[in-house]
Amino acid sequence: MTLFMKEKDTLFKDRFFVKDAFDNTLFTVEGKNFSLSKKLTIYDSKDRELAVVQKKAFALTPKYAVLVENEEVAELSK
Repeated sequence: MTLFMKEKDTLFKDRFFVKDAFDNTLFTVEGKNFSLSKKLTIYDSKDRELAVVQKKAFALTPKYAVLVENEEVAELSK
């Protein structure tokens, strides 16, 4: 499966659309530009929240927590 990402930058919010080869939107990812928490929210095609990716504070290297229903299910690191 091939996925495509298209970004829309606005002053206060970043928005990414993940689409398939037929230009159907599969996921929408939104983040706030002026947020201290560096948080991205992932929505499905029906605008239901699937997960949140949030940067962890106080880490020596960049680390991100993946949260589903406010429970950490994964950690991403460089």
